[in-house]
Amino acid sequence: MPGRSRWLRAQGIATTVVAVTRAKPLASSFLEAVLSQSKLIISVEDHSIYSGIAPVIAQMLFDLRRPSIPRFVRMGIKDRFTETGEYHWLLDNLGLSPRCIIETVIQQKALCET
Repeated sequence: MPGRSRWLRAQGIATTVVAVTRAKPLASSFLEAVLSQSKLIISVEDHSIYSGIAPVIAQMLFDLRRPSIPRFVRMGIKDRFTETGEYHWLLDNLGLSPRCIIETVIQQKALCET
């Protein structure tokens, strides 16, 4: 995703990409610092949004008790059975391809500005 982040920056959209490779131990102080500075947070997971990092982020946002909570979007597999197939086809089919992620960032940023 770093290449996509550079492309978004060239379009005037500042991003911070944080790769969370494991849930335990979680670098919570680092994540809290990133979350406390953000207006829009998008988690992207290639598995269920109900058991990955998205619920952890939601809980951290709640615990920060900021006066204004940033917009939080979970991208991942909804509660459903998925098809089988080639990895890149699956990502596109599930709305998780790089193109889908960029489209979501642009759409959600526009919603934050209204």
